Amino acid sequence: MLETARLVLRPIRSSDVEDLLEYQSDPGVIRFIPWPVRDREMVREAIDKLLEFIASTGEELNQTFAMELKGSGKVIGQVNYMFKEGHDFQREIGYVINPAFGGQGYTHEALVAMVSHIFAMKDIERVYAKIDARNTASENVAKRLGMRKEAHHRRDDFFKGEWTDSLIYAILKSEWAPTN
Repeated sequence: MLETARLVLRPIRSSDVEDLLEYQSDPGVIRFIPWPVRDREMVREAIDKLLEFIASTGEELNQTFAMELKGSGKVIGQVNYMFKEGHDFQREIGYVINPAFGGQGYTHEALVAMVSHIFAMKDIERVYAKIDARNTASENVAKRLGMRKEAHHRRDDFFKGEWTDSLIYAILKSEWAPTN
């Protein structure tokens, strides 16, 4: 569990279904996320699979944090990091927020805490994000974190029925200077 001024970042729980459903069922939110629009049962199944996966790989390699508002306990989004085979020294990050809470700095606040947590792990040198080039909001989040654009891959992914470009943003441990 991690805490920020306004959030508690904690593992997702089975009881989070209703809050997650609010944004995981929204086609506008899911447009750039590698899952389909989900109904209640699909959210429940996804949580179960996620919990099994994290239990089998360990929290140092993969973790998904619910972004819970302090006080109310409402989950407004999620941030995660993932291990890619053969790349022990780095983690890929991802993030999604309920649009009702977007534009208020919650994602940035959560990511500052999570990236700091990642860099506190033994032997982690690099954190990166792979972003759909059409997702300018996500690109802005990466820039605000101090990440630099390392690559623009053209038509490198056939995603949800269309060819898309990917951007790679990254930051090294030696460059990390958490911002509020």
